[in-house]
Amino acid sequence: MIHNLATNSLIEILTALAAVNIIMLLWKFRNLLEVKFLIYLEVFAGIWALTYAFEFASTELVTKIFWSKMSYLGIAFLPVCYFLFTTAFSQKSNIINLRKIAFLTIIPLITLGLVFTNESHHLVWSDVTLDKANNMAHYHHGVWF
Repeated sequence: MIHNLATNSLIEILTALAAVNIIMLLWKFRNLLEVKFLIYLEVFAGIWALTYAFEFASTELVTKIFWSKMSYLGIAFLPVCYFLFTTAFSQKSNIINLRKIAFLTIIPLITLGLVFTNESHHLVWSDVTLDKANNMAHYHHGVWF
């Protein structure tokens, strides 16, 4: 695995570090429900940014696809965390319970399953090509995307 540290990678690494710093600042308020969801939001954003940095730095298509798949560990759950954070922040936390959270995670879990098995069905990416001149992977999206 060969890495090429590009400007994009540095920006994403700084983004991941910013997420870690925000988590550290929020940690003393972690008992508040809205802060818990904001911390989760920052964790998933940090995962997305860090894995995206590795994707930018990779020069081989197989490695780029691997890191792109890993980035979905952050991407898939961000909308759920954002919804839960805004719901709690707007003082509507009485409608949040474990059953509803479990229901909200169905689509992200299906998405993760499809991303990690994409080679079998091509529902997320129908094709991926590498632009060697710019070291960029071009993803042609499938139906699930």
